[in-house]
Amino acid sequence: MLSRLLRKTIERVAYSSVATVEMESLTMIAEILAVSQRNNHRDRVTGALVYSDGRFFQVLEGTSADIDRVLARIASDPRHREINIISRTEVEGRLFPDWSMCTPRVSPKMAPLLNKAIRASQIAPLGAIELVRILIADDRNRLEGEPSAQGGETDSTDQPNQDQTIQRA
Repeated sequence: MLSRLLRKTIERVAYSSVATVEMESLTMIAEILAVSQRNNHRDRVTGALVYSDGRFFQVLEGTSADIDRVLARIASDPRHREINIISRTEVEGRLFPDWSMCTPRVSPKMAPLLNKAIRASQIAPLGAIELVRILIADDRNRLEGEPSAQGGETDSTDQPNQDQTIQRA
């Protein structure tokens, strides 16, 4: 009981935004991921980013202060407009404990699922978050030759491991 009280409270925030520049280039998305990974690792934030059809959907996990720092950076980023926080909740554990920032690889087969996740985020944010988790886990499992994703939250509230952060662009 005492150890649970001493643990830092973790929040999960999901937001969507409209891209102000064309992000069709994988290089541009890779650059965003690289900067996000570096900053999020430093700030002890984990999460996932989805981009499709001119819109971003992102899930961030960390302490309230760490999340607020990231959201302030995003608000001042000229690549975003119409930033809409669609969910902010306290959670028991992280869905993305090993990822300072990840995204599923974009392929013609993946594009409709990414669009679905972004559209669903406005109506059912928790369902969209779960869809993103499944897409990323399935993508990772395909690369590693493992079965499809199952399960959910972990109880890890520690800082993400930089060595385990894999760029998916």
